[in-house]
Amino acid sequence: MANLLRLYSIGSRHLFVNVLVTSICLSFMSYANAVDGNAICDMRAGENGIPYSIDITLAARDGSSLLIKQTCPLGKSYLEVNVIDQSTNMSLQTFQVEEENANLFPTKTQDVNLDGYPDLMFPVYTGNVNSWHSIWFYDPSQRLFQKVLEEGFVDFFKDKRGYFVASGRASCCAWEYHFYLLSKWILEPQFAILVEAPDEQIKRSRCKIWALDESTKKNDEPRLDKYLRRNYCTHYETRSSME
Repeated sequence: MANLLRLYSIGSRHLFVNVLVTSICLSFMSYANAVDGNAICDMRAGENGIPYSIDITLAARDGSSLLIKQTCPLGKSYLEVNVIDQSTNMSLQTFQVEEENANLFPTKTQDVNLDGYPDLMFPVYTGNVNSWHSIWFYDPSQRLFQKVLEEGFVDFFKDKRGYFVASGRASCCAWEYHFYLLSKWILEPQFAILVEAPDEQIKRSRCKIWALDESTKKNDEPRLDKYLRRNYCTHYETRSSME
C-alpha cells in the first residue's frame, strides 16, 4: 500500500499529502455526511412555512449580555446570524455561515481564547468522528465576532503555551493535532503532530511533527521538545502521564 496520510478539507477545497504512515488512512478532516442545505432549511420550516430559527443568550465577564439569533432562510443553504445587545435591543452585527450543513447542527458556545467572553463554533459538516467548524472569536473592543478559522476536529482548545489546538482522529490507529497562533484575528497555522498507536512490533506510540505552512518555518524546523512530547505524544499512553 502507498505510505500516505491524506488530509482532506471538507468540501474538497484543499488537499495535503504527507508521506507519514504505513496504511491508507481516513482523513483528519473527516468526510461529511452530505445533506442538501436547501432541503434542511425547508424541512426545518415545518408545515407552517416559517423559517427555522433559534436564539442563544451569551453572558460576558463585563456583565453584558448578547442574544445570538440564528435563522435558516427557506430555499437557502446558509445560516443567518444576528448579534443583538440585550440591554438596548440593538443589532450589533449580522453575518452568514455559508456552508451547506451549518443550519443542521447546534452552535457551540465557549470561551475558547480564555478572555472572559464567549466565542462561537458553528459545526458545518460532520464525519464519523471529526466535525468541520467555522470558528468566530468575540472582539470586545468592537463588540462583534471575528471569523478566525475553519477546521475539522473532535476538540479545539487553547493550551498552556498559547497555541490553539485542533485535536482529531487521523485514522483508525492515529491521532493528530494542528497548532495555530492568533494574529490580527486570524489563526495562523504553525505545525502539526501525528501520534500513531503502538502495535505488536512497536510497543510505544510513534510521534512525528511537521510545519503546516512553509512560511512559518523561518529558520527553525518545528521540534518535539519535552512539553510537546509530554502533553501530546502520550495520547495512547496512560492518561496519568499527561498534565
